[in-house]
Amino acid sequence: MDDIVAAVLQCVSRDISIGRIYNLADNFNVTWRQWYDALADGLNLRRARFSVPRRLAVLIAWLFETLWWLLRLRSRPLLTLFVLNLISRDQLYPTQRAKQDLDWTPRVPFNEGMRETLQWLKELRELWQE
Repeated sequence: MDDIVAAVLQCVSRDISIGRIYNLADNFNVTWRQWYDALADGLNLRRARFSVPRRLAVLIAWLFETLWWLLRLRSRPLLTLFVLNLISRDQLYPTQRAKQDLDWTPRVPFNEGMRETLQWLKELRELWQE
């Protein structure tokens, strides 16, 4: 969030940003596996032990969504096609325009951002347990 706030503040102070759209991403090239492992480690949870082939995951997600729809369940299925598409694709986005117009570059390293995220999640968990 610190990097995003910095970019927004730079947008406010520069006329060139008026009416323009910017991608803001760290682009540290961290894989989903590394992200989930760091999350599991930080929350003292077991790491994922295997990976399901994408075609099988699509079938499972479709079955879950169909079953939830047929049963008119209000809860969200464990896996949805939307989530599957989100976590099975690279999340690298071009940030050249922000770098060029705003002189913006991400400054929060992955490990620091993950540490802050984990702290926030732990505080949230404590609130839920009260």
